[in-house]
Amino acid sequence: MTKEQENTPLRLFLDLEGEEARRYTEALKRVRGVVVVESDSSAEAVISTRGDGHSLPLLWLPPVEEDEAEKGGEPAHEDRVMPAAEWRFQQSIRVMADRLRQGKLGEPGVLRIHRWTEKARLLADLDLASWLFGGVPETLYAVSRFGYVQCHLGFCEGGMALIDHAAGGHFGDGYESVTLIGGKGAGYADDHRNVNLRFDETGCQGMRVTEGDTGLVDMLRAFAGAVKEERGFAVTMEDWHRAREIGRRVKKSLDEGAAA
Repeated sequence: MTKEQENTPLRLFLDLEGEEARRYTEALKRVRGVVVVESDSSAEAVISTRGDGHSLPLLWLPPVEEDEAEKGGEPAHEDRVMPAAEWRFQQSIRVMADRLRQGKLGEPGVLRIHRWTEKARLLADLDLASWLFGGVPETLYAVSRFGYVQCHLGFCEGGMALIDHAAGGHFGDGYESVTLIGGKGAGYADDHRNVNLRFDETGCQGMRVTEGDTGLVDMLRAFAGAVKEERGFAVTMEDWHRAREIGRRVKKSLDEGAAA
């Protein structure tokens, strides 16, 4: 990349609507070296929930539930696509993954993911587990009750993951946590510690201090940098297909009431 190219903003077109459009527009204000354009005809890359209809490098927001994914609409040009995997880029998760890759935690032994939230996103949790373990589970068993899903994934060398997942409007702000125990140490990304107490005339309330959209911002930086420098993406369609395959096995286990 020449100096002139480095100093020229990357032109991005947002093919998004509603809340996603708002979040991405605000997050891009914190990313240097990009500019949002009004049409894909003048763009160098696209951000979209639609996988089809785009020939430019694409940051694709894929379905986060297997039932949605079964409807199709995956990108045709997979080598030019980065599936959005926002949680991978959250600072707490990146630190955990970096320590794991550096060998400071030893081999991954037990991973536990809790996510209780308004909108389901089980495929994102399955992607995170397979990414941290570096492969697909050899064994899998899942149970479900009233919108609640629990998945047990058995990886090679005895590693295992337990995903505790529930969705519904009654969860409000929700709760999520990740615990990874390795052979030499452990990593925690748990928002229990980020709840502060506030006392006023109405009583005592818990106030959440979250990571906000830092994961989204860092993901956008990674995408824009890869496009400008013409290098590979940090997340690939191979990762997406791997998560989908695990998602199919979860559905099979739920339908048959047996390991898959």
